[in-house]
This record gives sequence, C-alpha cells and structure tokens, in this order.
Amino acid sequence: MRDREIDFQNLKALIFGMDGTLLDDNKEISDSFLEAIEKLKRREIRIAVFTGEDYIMARECLNIQDLEGPHALQSGASLIKGKDETIAKRWVDGNISSFVFELVPAVGCDVLVRTDSPGVSDWFHVGHFTVNPYLFFLQSKKYRITVLDNLSQVINKRRLLQLDATGDFGVLTRVLA
Repeated sequence: MRDREIDFQNLKALIFGMDGTLLDDNKEISDSFLEAIEKLKRREIRIAVFTGEDYIMARECLNIQDLEGPHALQSGASLIKGKDETIAKRWVDGNISSFVFELVPAVGCDVLVRTDSPGVSDWFHVGHFTVNPYLFFLQSKKYRITVLDNLSQVINKRRLLQLDATGDFGVLTRVLA
C-alpha cells in the first residue's frame, strides 16, 4: 500500500481481508503493512477486517493492530468491534443444516460444524476427514476439532455459526447447485 495509490482526502474507511491481504503466506503481517496501518490511523481512517476466520483465529491480528472495527468474522456470521465486543451474530438456519448433514456425507464429502463457543474445542466433525483441498488446514487445527459419532449432539445443544462442507469441488458444486 503506497500513499500515491490512495486518495486520502475522500477515504473514510478501509476494509481488509486477512489471508493474502493483512497476512502473507506465512500468516504474518509485514512491517510495511504495519506502517501503512499506523499511517491510516493517524489520518483517522477507520480500519475493519472481513474474514472467514473466527475470533480465536483472528484475535491475534486484531489485537496487534488494535483495530476498532467493526469486524465481520466467520464470513459475516459474527460482527464484533474492538477487543471482542459482540455487535451481532447470525445463526445457521436449522433447515439448511439438516440438508447439509444428510446430503454432503452421502456423496463422500465432509461437514465441519463451528459453534459459538469461547472455548478452543468449538469445531465438530464425524469420523476422519476425506481427502479434500482443506485437509492440511484442518489437520493444523485438529486441537480445535472434537470428533463425534453423531453431529446431532451438537446441533441440538448449541447454535451453529458456520457449516463447512469440504471435499471434491466438482462433487460439491453438483450437489449444492
């Protein structure tokens, strides 16, 4: 980000994603980006983050930057400002979750349920993950995943913030279209 690329006179706010924008391939924030954010703050330009990441994954970045927000996490399912002051949450509709739970495993794909939980173990899955494009990511987060015999245990007791259907892209595209 360079000064000459941004019209600071009319700029009121900037919204960034995390992966590939705030964070590089190593999940780190570059010094030049930190400097740019400080420059934006001095100009009283509001900075917000919109990401698919949940608060546990995003909080280090948000806290380092001391970004007021508001921020949209989990692809908009959770809206926060400052240091985790909740503005709003949008829950997954029960009809959608029933459809996904029945259909996706039947075609050899995985369902990962993410709940609204302050604890670390807040992702739930049945069995082992199939080979899919997100397997490396899921394995790196296995400390957050509880493996169950049946996801209905979670669905009936907790509100769901996110359902992740993962697997072969072609299969998922045909099934969910």
